[in-house]
Amino acid sequence: VAATISQGIWIVFMYHNECPTCTECIPTYERYARDMQSNEDSVRFVFIEMPPYEPAEKRLVPQDTVALTGRLDESRKWIYATPVVTLLFDGEVLGAWDGSKGTCPTLDEILKAMEKW
Repeated sequence: VAATISQGIWIVFMYHNECPTCTECIPTYERYARDMQSNEDSVRFVFIEMPPYEPAEKRLVPQDTVALTGRLDESRKWIYATPVVTLLFDGEVLGAWDGSKGTCPTLDEILKAMEKW
């Protein structure tokens, strides 16, 4: 998905299937993605699954998601605190949040990061 998210405005939600905060936040981010899908010029969403992976039927992101989905390369060792939420504009990071506080940023908090630019 790297080439796709290098153009436009993207909210990248990286998650792990065993993350309790991810379990709580993904339905909200899925709703954000559905609410914004009709406007081609608006913010788009991508869910990136972090290893170890689950079978499709056990993943936190619905199979019928309107968001783009992807996975991190399993051949590498990833160190992270999930979820990781990143705001990108044409591939440049405008803001980033991690799961260290046990919460996810609201859409308003994410979009405020755009105001700085």
